[in-house]
Amino acid sequence: MPDKLAEAVRQAGVGLTGHDFGWLREQPLSVPGPAERTVVLGTSLVRNGLVHRERYLHWLRELAEREPFAYFPHRREDPVDLALIRERPGVTVHAAGVPAELTLRGLSAGQRVLSLPSTAISSLRVLLSPRGVAVEPVHVPDDWWTSRAAPSLRSHLQMFSGAPS
Repeated sequence: MPDKLAEAVRQAGVGLTGHDFGWLREQPLSVPGPAERTVVLGTSLVRNGLVHRERYLHWLRELAEREPFAYFPHRREDPVDLALIRERPGVTVHAAGVPAELTLRGLSAGQRVLSLPSTAISSLRVLLSPRGVAVEPVHVPDDWWTSRAAPSLRSHLQMFSGAPS
């Protein structure tokens, strides 16, 4: 939680308790993390009609041209989109469906996670930052949003792409 928000909550008389995913950190890894330096979390924003498919796929293509990356699809991503992503040289698509906190906890210092707005950003920061793994939210450019994404929804979602304070 950003410091400013935490202070406002405390000022309102509400107590806050921290969580560091200690139990999850202690569990043995069944599979090592991906070898690629960069991991991209998939999104449901395209499938939900909130972000233009072409712009999202173009961003992934440009990223793959700069460096290889591991792609962890959102459980609701369109199979057609996943097939297109899988065809890109430099992109390794992993199985969908398991929460990111479980599948990415084996990442190492120097690796990074990129994600469009998602609640997973907050939990992955808590889980991975102590290991030296950067969790980098990707701001959604205005021209990516479709008309189905109301300004209030955009604002709410972009809250997850802000830097921690």
